Amino acid sequence: MTTTSRQRNATFNSDILIPAIWQSVIKLDPRWMWRNPVMFVVEIGAVLTLILTISPTFFGGAAATSGYNFLVTVILILTVIFANYAEAVAEGRGRAQAATLRKTKKETPAKRVKSDGSMEMVTSSDLRKGDVVLVETNDIIPGDGDVIRGVAYVNEAAITGESAPVLKEPGTDISSSVTGGTEKIKAIVDDIALITKSRLDVIVLTHEHWDHNSGFLLAADKFKGFDVGEVWMGWTENPDDPQARQFDKFKGTALKALQQASQHLDRANGLGPHLASIQRGLQTVLGFNFGAKGEKVRSARDAAANLSKGRPRYLEPQSPPMSDRLA
Repeated sequence: MTTTSRQRNATFNSDILIPAIWQSVIKLDPRWMWRNPVMFVVEIGAVLTLILTISPTFFGGAAATSGYNFLVTVILILTVIFANYAEAVAEGRGRAQAATLRKTKKETPAKRVKSDGSMEMVTSSDLRKGDVVLVETNDIIPGDGDVIRGVAYVNEAAITGESAPVLKEPGTDISSSVTGGTEKIKAIVDDIALITKSRLDVIVLTHEHWDHNSGFLLAADKFKGFDVGEVWMGWTENPDDPQARQFDKFKGTALKALQQASQHLDRANGLGPHLASIQRGLQTVLGFNFGAKGEKVRSARDAAANLSKGRPRYLEPQSPPMSDRLA
């Protein structure tokens, strides 16, 4: 059996499909249906044709026979039920994927360092604030924390969606990391949709970094189903602001210079420890902090901005506090 077929079987199984049948019936409640205007109108149409099936002259002269009205009623009801069933299955998949994520976190092994220097194997759910854990090559990082010793490149794809490893050294923070970042992000978006019923009042984009915006691009197909009220961005992202355009131009010039320096070091052979450290630092800056992967980062920012019903709201330093805007 292939990996794809195994994943499909895990997603569409009786634990999801059977409960969805009952959920599709429950969702016929008008208090639920009004959240989906299209299907709500179809349901109203089904009620009206059902009335005409029982009494063809209820609204005046009969325009069609009871049999025809009954057939239309059945078609409309089945349309609503199948739409509800598809929605219930999607919600079931989201819950299953979220449960898988939580299970993965609970079962992640950790090498906890005891006070006498010895190690004990525990699960990530047993870790507490202040614990020290040892992470070696190819280990999964069991939780969020700070690096206190050692230097390594870490795959943070599950958190940021960025496939390029990130340099971690003493004094830097680190997040629990697992593989399959894009799929995990999509599962998280499914969970958000389930909890919020796909309604977000405000999306706040603080700045143009890949770790902040990548999810909107990697899970763009998921976010298309969201109803987003507003998107807030800093004035520095406003293309109509002259000073913002100057900042953007300066940033582009600086990134170009850093890219040229990085390429020069990449072509060099036998770098000493100092230059090798600079090379790693440049790679980290270009691949993460400033998103120097061309239009990829900007596309992620724009994907989020385009979710707004209108033009994004660019906030100035003198803009009212957030609480006043939400009131």
